[in-house]
Formats: sequence, structure tokens, C-alpha cells
Amino acid sequence: MKVIRLAGFIGLAVFRNATRSALRTGLTAFGVLIGAMLLVLLLGFTTGLEHVARDELLGQLNLRTIRVFGLGNANLVDKDVAALSSLPGVESVFHEIRGPAIFELQGGLIPFTLLGLDRPIDQPTFGTTLADAGGTPNAAVIPSTLAKFLTESHVPADAVGVRFKIRPQHIGLSGATPTLVNDDPVELLVVGVRIVDDPTVQVPDASDLYLNLPLARSLETPNALGDRPYSTVLVVANDATDAVRLTNDLIAKGYAAVSLKKNIDEVEKTFAAIRVVLAVFAGIALFVGSIGIANTMFVTVLERTREIGVLQSLGAARGVIRALVLGEAAFIGLVGGGMGLLVALVAGRVGAPFVREQMGSGGARLPAGDLFIVPLDLGLGVLALIAVVSIAAAVLPGERAARMEPAVALRHE
Repeated sequence: MKVIRLAGFIGLAVFRNATRSALRTGLTAFGVLIGAMLLVLLLGFTTGLEHVARDELLGQLNLRTIRVFGLGNANLVDKDVAALSSLPGVESVFHEIRGPAIFELQGGLIPFTLLGLDRPIDQPTFGTTLADAGGTPNAAVIPSTLAKFLTESHVPADAVGVRFKIRPQHIGLSGATPTLVNDDPVELLVVGVRIVDDPTVQVPDASDLYLNLPLARSLETPNALGDRPYSTVLVVANDATDAVRLTNDLIAKGYAAVSLKKNIDEVEKTFAAIRVVLAVFAGIALFVGSIGIANTMFVTVLERTREIGVLQSLGAARGVIRALVLGEAAFIGLVGGGMGLLVALVAGRVGAPFVREQMGSGGARLPAGDLFIVPLDLGLGVLALIAVVSIAAAVLPGERAARMEPAVALRHE
């Protein structure tokens, strides 16, 4: 009970002392507010951007997937696929073939990309998937940017079941200059339509036309050796750890390999470094605020010298005097820090749309997601840091107050 009463006395005294000089306390807390606000804003936006980047990567495939490409003039052919399939840690292998094509419409040409694949894809908005289409000859899942040209209604859903012709293209030589050469027309049947919201935005696969792999291979022009190479081979590892190991092994074997897990690790390392740099700059603002707290506490101790002498003459121990000074500093710091945290949360929410608009003003696509994220542990961590910094700033004033001689303090004018 004695400890509880003492703690209650110190708490009440701290509150009364801090509010006696409201203007000085408020100005000191305002300095802490600025530092806390900057720290939370910078770390909040950095955390939000990291989550957006991570979610964008995770939305593409998964952590176990590795994209493998040939290097230089080397192509990925069936023997490479067989070698990849036999590697330890590989669960499955999928193939992709990409190639340019055009759709002729009223004398105009619409370029797009043919994508032949044997991996599962998301259910299209209208119609069915390639897998569900089964043995339908020349089945295709097309983007809505193409579907709207296939019907008089210009409604993407009406394009399901429509037959149309395209011209695949391959790279040829016009003299010594590489050029695209049109192949013979091929008739396709629309079995599904994918909605592409904005054709002006460079969304991955936004203009891709999906075909079954065998059909895409039949449309591909053989290379000089008579092979029909794959553009990409997707290797699915047993787990994320195997994905990183396999990526390094494939690069050592001369392949170009990209692992989503490895990319995410690099993203996290990059943002961790950014957070450290930004935290240092925000920490400078906190340091300036701590100087204000130290100055305020030195002035406070000087003004209350006689009060300290009275407390000592009444039996207050040095630890109690010290606790009063440190407690008042922590109170000022937490008030400023708490207000800074609230201001940062409001400013971050209000400013996030503006930040997104500015970052996307150059034509770059910024993925969807919350750009400003302040996890609970970050908010509590900032408040704890401010409390520690505030107490540290008041150590010298606290020691000065605790070491006063009662007789000297009582004679102070």
C-alpha cells in the first residue's frame, strides 16, 4: 500500500507540476509532436509502400514459383524442360509461349500478344477457362479490349462464342534489319473474356490473348534447328526455401531465373534500409525535441529549488525527487508523442490519395493497396521510444534536483 500511495503522489505531483506552466509545457510538447509526427509519417508511408510492393508480387504467382528464361540467343526447348523437371526440389513445371499477333479491323491493325500456356489461370469474367473448354479447337480467352471490337453491341460478354481471325507474327530480316513478318490468318473461337479496366495502363498481361499450349506451339515459327522453343518455363518448387536455392542453382547453370521469394526478400531488405535512413532523419527531429525537454526541466528545477528543499526537509528521498523530474519529462514527451501520433494518422490518411496521384502522374502504374500503414507495434514503439528519449533528456536535471542540500535549497530565492 505504501508503494501505491507513493506512486499516486508522484503521479499527481507530476501532472500538477507539468500543468502549472502550461505555455512552456505546451511549447516543449509541440517540439516532440513534430518529431513524432515526422517519424510516424515516414515509417507509415514506407511500410505501406512495402506492403503494396509485396502484395503486387504475391498477386502474380506465389512464393514457390520461379520464372526461367534462356540467356542471349539460347532458347528453352524440350530437353531443357526435362532437365529442369529432374532437379531436386522441383514439384512441377509449366510452359509459356509468347508471340506477337495482329487483329485486322476495318483497315486498321490491333497489336496484341499471344500467350500459350498449360498452367491454371483465373476464371475469366465471362465464359469459361481454357481448361474447362476441353478439346474445343482453337479456343481462346481474350481481353475485353479486343472483345469489344468483335460484336456490334461492343459489349465484351457478347463476344463469347464468336469466331474471328488473327495473324500471328514472327521476327524476320529485311536485309540486315529485324522486322515483324505476318503469318497466315488463323481462326479462333472465343470461349472466355477477361475484363481489362483501363487499356492505357500497362497492366501485366493486359493485352494478352490466352491459347492452349499445343495451339500456340503450332503457330510458332521453328528456329534454325527446327525446334519450337518456349518463351518461359515456370518451375514450381516444393517450398519457398527450395525456390531460392533453385534460383541460385539455375543462374549458376547459365539460365536467367527469377524467384518471387528472392524478389520479396530483396524488396524487404531495400525497404528496411530505407526505414533506417528515414528513421535517422526523423530521429534528428526527436533529438531536437529532447533538447527542449532537457532545457525545460533545467529551468523547472531551478524555479522549484525551494519546493524541492521543502520536500527534502519533510523526508522525501532522493529517489522521489528524481522520479518527480523524470516523470514530468516523460509526461511531456508522451503528451507530445501521443498528439504527434494522432496528427500523423490523420495526415497520412488524408494525404495518401494525393501521394498516390503524384506517384502515378508520370504514367507509371501504382498497384492498388493502402499506401499508409501504421501497425499497432509501430505506434506503441514510437511512444515507447519517445518516453525513453524524454527520460534520458531529464537525467541530468533530475540528478541536480536529487543532490540538492535541503538547507541550501530552502535559502534559495
